[in-house]
Amino acid sequence: MWFEFDKAKTSAGEIMTELSSNYLIQDISIEETNIEDVIRRVYNQGAKESC
Repeated sequence: MWFEFDKAKTSAGEIMTELSSNYLIQDISIEETNIEDVIRRVYNQGAKESC
């Protein structure tokens, strides 16, 4: 499973608390979005809006 969240609105700890209270977690990896991916999303979103 993959989850994405806005870290300005909620913390990874809050997500983990919620997930672990509902699911048995055997393994987890937490990664921050790569800056290149963020720039690509912003660019692609702007390109779609200008069409």
